[in-house]
Amino acid sequence: MAYEVYRILELSPSASIKEIKRSYSQLVRKYKNEDIEKFSLIRRAYEMLINSDAKAIYDSFLQIDSFLKIYQETFLHLEWEEAIQILKRIVVESPEEDEIQKLAHLLPQDKEVIEEQQTFWGYIQENHRFIKEQLGLCYISSGQWDEAIAIYEKLTTQKPEIFHYWTNLGQAYKTQADFLSQNNISQAHLYQQARECFKKAVNLEATNSKPYLEIARIYFNENSYSQAEIWAERAINADRKIDFQDFDAFCFLCLVYAKIRELNKIEELVQKIKILIPNEDAKIYASSKFIEHGDELYRIASEKSDFFEEADFSEQLYLFSVSLTFFKAAKNFNLHDDNLQKKYDKIDKLISVLNQFQKLKNDSLILDSYKKLVVLSLSDYMSIDNYIKDKDDQINLIFVEIITLSKSSINESIERFKSYYADIYNLNIQIFDKLEQSKTTQSFVALLQNRASKDTAILREEINHIVKRLYNFLPPIAEKVVLKYPSSEEFVSSFMKKLSNRITR
Repeated sequence: MAYEVYRILELSPSASIKEIKRSYSQLVRKYKNEDIEKFSLIRRAYEMLINSDAKAIYDSFLQIDSFLKIYQETFLHLEWEEAIQILKRIVVESPEEDEIQKLAHLLPQDKEVIEEQQTFWGYIQENHRFIKEQLGLCYISSGQWDEAIAIYEKLTTQKPEIFHYWTNLGQAYKTQADFLSQNNISQAHLYQQARECFKKAVNLEATNSKPYLEIARIYFNENSYSQAEIWAERAINADRKIDFQDFDAFCFLCLVYAKIRELNKIEELVQKIKILIPNEDAKIYASSKFIEHGDELYRIASEKSDFFEEADFSEQLYLFSVSLTFFKAAKNFNLHDDNLQKKYDKIDKLISVLNQFQKLKNDSLILDSYKKLVVLSLSDYMSIDNYIKDKDDQINLIFVEIITLSKSSINESIERFKSYYADIYNLNIQIFDKLEQSKTTQSFVALLQNRASKDTAILREEINHIVKRLYNFLPPIAEKVVLKYPSSEEFVSSFMKKLSNRITR
């Protein structure tokens, strides 16, 4: 009946009371003796609109309906602030529930009309609560938690038997707590309030896994991993059957096992999940969730950009291992994803390199300059911006250092790299090829300096011979210098100056 009142009386929503009465009289004469059912509908519609207060509520409801259609669009596009403004306008224009109830009781009708209108008023009341609930969700999504909490506390007071009112109130408390630091004294209190709300939801729908899992997540955020595991398992067993509907709980359990360093249990869970997956779409979903967690773990491990310069980065190394475990799990459900395979291979290689780098850092036979190059290679491989942005300049400065070192120390470092740190050596072969060149260049520069000190009239042909050998390292500099400076003293001086300028600029 909610959308039919005006149509039944063959009127537009802008009809006046006079027009309503006239139309009713005409329709009564037309259908009174011909169509009893139609006549009954006409009478009930008239009883609704002839009461000015009831008509005002009904008209506002029609306006609300048009606003709700706009709201749905903003909600779908995650435009929270705009959605909030629309819903607030709807709330302002909507009558309060106590007004609706009072009006419904004041309307004097027979039993049939009363039942019809009670249905309508109930629909209006439910719609009013729905609007408040949606406003609360928008407040949560936009970070306005106090406003959301105020709405859901009122809703849970009015209708304490509604399951999702309690879960939404719990979510408002939990989300607010999530944004606070662990040393904030308010966080523990908010988590406790959230937990109580979810427990009330459990009492209302014991077979619904959602509140169990939310309680598990709260314990997880509080670093209470044993409790998190217990509640996640309760979520899985809530409906007394294990199926793919429990996937999110299984996936969460994998995160718990990662925290307590039991990666073997992740492998066991993945095998259980494989049995539960019903179709290809479910496989893709499962793979995407494990990839999502793998990406997040990789991000966390990488966010401290200088971690590999610390004496011990075993925690980051473990996080990379967990990330690899999640990508391996994802591969179980999507064997033909090339991008997934590339991610897996990259992290697998990175772990091997980092393990070698842990040893290399304490290897006194490797020159410090070479260790600096390894750090740059790692940052390049991991796409760490604050290193990459001036990587070339840093590499060139390191090469200036290396050129001044003894030939024997350079030789020893290079050979040791190849023998003991092959994964690091292969990480960026181009850089280490330049190391080989720097070793040769260092010898050439020493030769030039030695010749220049013995004979200032060194033959042009000998200089050309040396320059040709230098050409592979810095051809533009060598070519320009040899044409301009015939004497070895001038040549060496100019070459070293230009080499320094070229490398450090």
